[in-house]
Amino acid sequence: MSGAPVGPGAIFPLLALETSTRRGSAALMASAGAEPVQLELSADSAHARDLLPAVAALVQRAGLAPSQVAAIAVGLGPGSYTGLRVGVCAARALASALGARLLGLPSLEVLAFDLWRAGERGLVAIDARAGEFYAASYERMADGVRVLQPPQVLGLSQLALAVERGRAGEERLECDRATAQALGLWDAAAPERLDPVPSAAGLGRLAAQRLACDLDGGDDAGGIEPLYLREFGKPQPRLLAN
Repeated sequence: MSGAPVGPGAIFPLLALETSTRRGSAALMASAGAEPVQLELSADSAHARDLLPAVAALVQRAGLAPSQVAAIAVGLGPGSYTGLRVGVCAARALASALGARLLGLPSLEVLAFDLWRAGERGLVAIDARAGEFYAASYERMADGVRVLQPPQVLGLSQLALAVERGRAGEERLECDRATAQALGLWDAAAPERLDPVPSAAGLGRLAAQRLACDLDGGDDAGGIEPLYLREFGKPQPRLLAN
């Protein structure tokens, strides 16, 4: 297949990098309507060692030249400080080197888009360690996700209150295993589906929709920043969801 570069408004092939958790991944969406092909990253290397080899393997497996990658999406977190730094730096470097469009999306938003049906709304939460949790509220739309409450840091009692309010309104709760355990909701017999993490495949699907609505758009590489929410090693003052 030719290695000729694609046009400035192209979306596909679309490369997605999601490194906000230890279960990171990379995915390639070759064309509109195609299912993203995803590779899982090692949980033992903070993704620095295996992210670029995974990208190279995906591009080669699709029979593409690197210059054919038209767009790159990266998960912005919140999540692992090291993982986010690796993913965002790699996305910036690749977009600059390949002349690809670049889009950064919050990782919790990707979970809501990937796992909910249109019309569903609720809370997405993941463990932030040290007794704190990253949480955000969304409504799943037919063509994307509407933000009801942007990502913030909550303590356990605050999170439990937000969950209780959501249940009263019959809203969804999506959380990882550590968060479910902290809330007393984890069932050891539950399937892996109940321990979700943001995936590169889900990120790719959401990014494709976003880019399709803005054919000339994308983010400036220098403007893409990880969504840390708090300083490394320093808990941020906790906010209570409305």
